[in-house]
Amino acid sequence: MNIWTGKFSHDEADYGILDDVNFELYVDLKLGSFSGNATDPEYIELCKLPIQVEGFIDGDHISFVKIYPFWYGLDENDMLYLDETKKEHRVEYDGYFDPDVNKWTGHWEVIIDEVQVEFEIYEHVYLGGSWEMELPFDSL
Repeated sequence: MNIWTGKFSHDEADYGILDDVNFELYVDLKLGSFSGNATDPEYIELCKLPIQVEGFIDGDHISFVKIYPFWYGLDENDMLYLDETKKEHRVEYDGYFDPDVNKWTGHWEVIIDEVQVEFEIYEHVYLGGSWEMELPFDSL
């Protein structure tokens, strides 16, 4: 089991906040793919069920998804809320290793809505932000 630590931030234009949120990934890495669980203080205050993680590393590229069991987000008063009627909140992370800072850095995004623009054609509405993660090379 590997423990990778990082943080993500929200795009100010989307969320109006810039606070960093720390996270940890507890994963098993095999042949470039990894899976396990994640924790972050935003979510753990709302729900004790684990966050699943699945992803891969290919050279200097990393991609993973954090799968929350329920939807959670900010309400109109910028307060976090949990909606147990909406299942599986998926947050996609994509990034690259930056040797200048010795970290993985990238962008995350989540689909918050799907709008039909034409018959059988939908447009997704995304929110996102940036992230970085330290990954000990001995865990690769």
